[in-house]
Amino acid sequence: ARNRVVQKLDPAAYQASQLYVALLNQETGVRGYALSTRHSFLQPYYAGVAGEQKALGRLRPVLAGLPTARGELAQVIRKAQDWRASYAAPTIHQVATTGQPAVGSNLRGRADFDAIRSSMTSLQGDISAQRRSSAAALRSAASTLNGSFIGIAAGLLLVVILLTVGVRNAAIRPLARLAGDVREIADGDFGHQLTRSGPREVRDL
Repeated sequence: ARNRVVQKLDPAAYQASQLYVALLNQETGVRGYALSTRHSFLQPYYAGVAGEQKALGRLRPVLAGLPTARGELAQVIRKAQDWRASYAAPTIHQVATTGQPAVGSNLRGRADFDAIRSSMTSLQGDISAQRRSSAAALRSAASTLNGSFIGIAAGLLLVVILLTVGVRNAAIRPLARLAGDVREIADGDFGHQLTRSGPREVRDL
């Protein structure tokens, strides 16, 4: 349960957030370039494309065994590719070619990116729900483990008590009784009867 949270879901949540940041950088870069025509505004876009691939490379393996999240990730990838093909690349080409701002395309690009944002929200929500469920399972497993340790400790304590009582009744008390009888005889009460009790070895003694 701990491995599922620490090795899978925590990295998945982190990489999903990194993917979202990379996508936002792309959208910000293209929009800034479309309004300003300054090529420096495209730096976040290209950095975002590289960051997206890096996040995807790390996100896919940790989503193994989470089919719903993998399906939502596939939607994010498809919508991001559609957004770049239908808006980002044409807008960059248009501004680079004409040298003029592409103000009118921003509305369409924003609407397309909202679809990406919606899919990312679903993906992150699913990962968060899985993490909450796994964290609850981890707490339950920890409680079960603690309960088992307490039960084992209580069982060992009971065994020690039973052994102590058993040894006391089987050996210590008969020996103490025999010692008392012997002292009385040694003190001169030769008519005192010895009490034969306890295990065979004590009775023989």
